[in-house]
Parts: sequence; C-alpha cells; structure tokens
Amino acid sequence: MPELYNRQLQERMARQQAFFAGCGSGDLLVYVNRKLRFAYPDNFLCLQLFESGQGDVLQHEHVEPMITAYLCQLRDSYRSVYGLDDDLLPCANVYCGIGSITAAMTGREPVHDGITSWLEPNLTWEEIGQLRFDPDNRWVQFTLHVNQSLWEQWEEDFLLVAYRATKTNMLVGGVHVASPSVSKVRRSSHWRFS
Repeated sequence: MPELYNRQLQERMARQQAFFAGCGSGDLLVYVNRKLRFAYPDNFLCLQLFESGQGDVLQHEHVEPMITAYLCQLRDSYRSVYGLDDDLLPCANVYCGIGSITAAMTGREPVHDGITSWLEPNLTWEEIGQLRFDPDNRWVQFTLHVNQSLWEQWEEDFLLVAYRATKTNMLVGGVHVASPSVSKVRRSSHWRFS
C-alpha cells in the first residue's frame, strides 16, 4: 500500500479510536456517503453467486481466487476512499448477503439476484424452534473460507470485520480469530474486540 494511504489509514483509525473512547460531547466522525466509494464484499460475493451459480462459487478452491479479485477492486478504490479527508475506513466484512447468512443458520438455500440475496420461503415459528447449528453447512463453510482467505491476503491496508450472528461466534469459528494477524491488529490498534 502506498505510504500516503497507510498514513491516512492510521490517522483515520486514531480519530475513530479517540471518538469511541468518548472524549467529550460535540466530537464528530464524518463520512461522505458516496455510492460504491469502495468495493463492498457482500455486493461482490452476491454478484459472483448470482452470475456463476452457487455450485462452483461455494467450492473451497474457488474462494481464494474470488477473494483475490475482490481485493483488487477494493485496493483500486483507495484513491476514492482517501480522496476525501473524512473518517471512512476501508473495510471488508465477512458477509455475503442476508440470504447466505440465514442459509448458514437455517440450512436452506438462498436466492441471489444481482447484488442482493434473500431466503424463501419464510420459516414458521415451529420451524424456527427446531433450528440447530450445523458446522458442516456449506454456507457456514463458505463463510469460514472467505474469512480465511481475507486474512491470508491481508496487507494491513483495510479493516476486516468478521460477521457475527446473535449469540454466536459460529460463523467465525476459531478458524483465524487466533491467528498472528489478528493478534497484531489487536496490539497495534488497541481496539477492543468482543
């Protein structure tokens, strides 16, 4: 990452740390919301699932090259991200649309259409009460592989936000949460991870 972008990232992180430390009333974080200012992983992944179909995209061997392509888009957007002096932080969240996440929780198959996804049909209360977590669910495994690939290709140039569902660390699992990269982020940023 060019030194200028690295310096700007560190400055923005410091401003956010000060803000969330509760320095005082009147402190502000400013984001200029410009559509697609940087590449969002959920848009990218949903589009891949829609265009290529779930069969191939969900396979472990397809995840790394797909994440490489996503990270090229993200890194190409840094000029736009850092072109405005606001508090936006480039980040990749381990998330591939609400349909895929609910599929990981329910075992059902999502519908992908362009850059969005959903789950059909709705579950009844009885069906919801019978849900059990399955760590071998292909959507859970896909999310874990996306998380792993993002960490393996991380160059300290964006924040990586692991998706968490209520009452779970299930989608993060322990795959890379204890990796040296995460420890380095914890030490260097002094942010609290829950």
